[in-house]
Amino acid sequence: MVMTIELGESKVTAPELIGAFNFNLRSDNPQLNFFPPATRMDLQKRDVITAFTRKFQTEIDAAHTENMQKIDSEIKKDVEEEGGSNESMDVTTPEPIVTKEHVIHVKLYYDSKAEEKNQGDKAASLKVGPDLKPYYSVSDVFPDNKYQDAGVRKQRLIDWALGYEALRLAQVYAETARRLKVAADALAVIQAEQARLTAANEAVRNANTFRAPGSASAAGSLFMTSAGTVTVVEAAALTLQAAIRAAISALGGAVAGVGAGLLVGVSALFYSSKLANGELSERYAFSTPVSDLVQDFEQDLNSVAAAGGTVDMAYRISSKTAADGQSEVFVVKTDGVTVPSKVRVVAARYDAAQKVYTATTADVPPRTLTWTPIVNPGNNSTTSPNEQTVPTVYTGATVTPVEGRIDAFPEVTEASFDDFITVFPADSGLPPIYTMFRDRREDAGVATGVGQPVSGNWLGAASQGKGAPIPSQIADQLRGKEFKNFKGFREALWKAVANDPELATQFSSVNMGRMRKNGYAPYAIPSEQVGEKSKYELHHVIFLKNDGELYDIDNLRVVTPKEHDALHKFKQGE
Repeated sequence: MVMTIELGESKVTAPELIGAFNFNLRSDNPQLNFFPPATRMDLQKRDVITAFTRKFQTEIDAAHTENMQKIDSEIKKDVEEEGGSNESMDVTTPEPIVTKEHVIHVKLYYDSKAEEKNQGDKAASLKVGPDLKPYYSVSDVFPDNKYQDAGVRKQRLIDWALGYEALRLAQVYAETARRLKVAADALAVIQAEQARLTAANEAVRNANTFRAPGSASAAGSLFMTSAGTVTVVEAAALTLQAAIRAAISALGGAVAGVGAGLLVGVSALFYSSKLANGELSERYAFSTPVSDLVQDFEQDLNSVAAAGGTVDMAYRISSKTAADGQSEVFVVKTDGVTVPSKVRVVAARYDAAQKVYTATTADVPPRTLTWTPIVNPGNNSTTSPNEQTVPTVYTGATVTPVEGRIDAFPEVTEASFDDFITVFPADSGLPPIYTMFRDRREDAGVATGVGQPVSGNWLGAASQGKGAPIPSQIADQLRGKEFKNFKGFREALWKAVANDPELATQFSSVNMGRMRKNGYAPYAIPSEQVGEKSKYELHHVIFLKNDGELYDIDNLRVVTPKEHDALHKFKQGE
């Protein structure tokens, strides 16, 4: 930025007319004739000084105002010359673009600060400033009163004008630097938020990535956490694979009849110790070769995976919380009604960069599983490939296989089945593998949400639409309370309903007894029951597999079994 004043040291020896100013003393002022010659001469010199400072202060100030008005356009121009975009940015702007824009603004900031200092130093060297004055008197320009000599007087006035101009330019550069810093700070905030989101996303990605050794996965059953694989306790009487097979055998031999579909075969107990931060690393996955659950499929699994389809499984695996707080893995026989039978099939691909097979689900957030190869990809040799990374063993948990234990589990009608089958390339040597994830309903949490005001027949809405909302007076009792698992929340909800004077009148004595004593859900009318699913159920509007909030009361609806099935249709496995 430059001023428009035509001044410079080179003009000291120029003609008397400099910058359109006449330095010659005027002798035609009749008012000065009354003063003695010496006084008259002094007054004439002072008039020249005053006229000079006022003229050029006015012109420099006008140029300064114009420069201040151009700051934003000058910044934009400078940013563009440095390769910046000048576009509005937020956390959705690609990080490299934000970083480049920030670097440019920081560079221009320091350039402006350097120019501010240069101009300030120049003004100081010319003995002007740093404090601006509304107007400059003779004593301001000549504090030592040495203005008698024409050459000295002229040079000092030129120096003052150049110094005053430099002082004004320093102000322009200071304001430019200030605005650049504001912009740079705003970009830095975006960068920090992007870094935070990247770290958070990376943490979520790591927490949802499960790494398994291919050889162990192909040979038998395996537990995994995001921290590594979990080993079976040394004193175990049988293997996990044997426990799964024993459970299937026991369920297959169970006598059919009322309640037979509510039996589960408990195959393993998963116990997780507390981490250093006091939190439990309880999110785990369990895998086993598909052949442990079913011997053969009519469909070609690779074709099903390519179509994003499902297959019917006679047995599925999920988890539940035992009375002692351990997580129990159970096998249940499906019937397509009480227990859904359809399981997703996904295809694994080989990641040459990481040297693993990988499969990622479409859930929110997605889960990724990796398996180390058991043969060199593209090579039918059974020799294990070199330089493969062995997955970490997680020592903060233990697994105990359970043999031949069959439990009555009425809550299986509301159990979550989060599982899928992975198929591998034909040359991988890996068989199809069934994987299940721990039921999110085992997670602890704090209830949130406000519910909705209800009137009339509250559960009349449970058989239509998205179901009946949780009454606001019930939400008020549950909100802020911590629950070890969703079962505890469900029981607390129904007990609160039973103890509400207005809502209690809408239930039979049988249902009231169930709710008040044990927190059991009331029975739906027969026409709204499905198979052995006979009680009202809690439905998550945003499915848990889509990262819906488990304990958000506003994400919950009470529905009949029939309506719940209708809501899920082909989206089984919430």
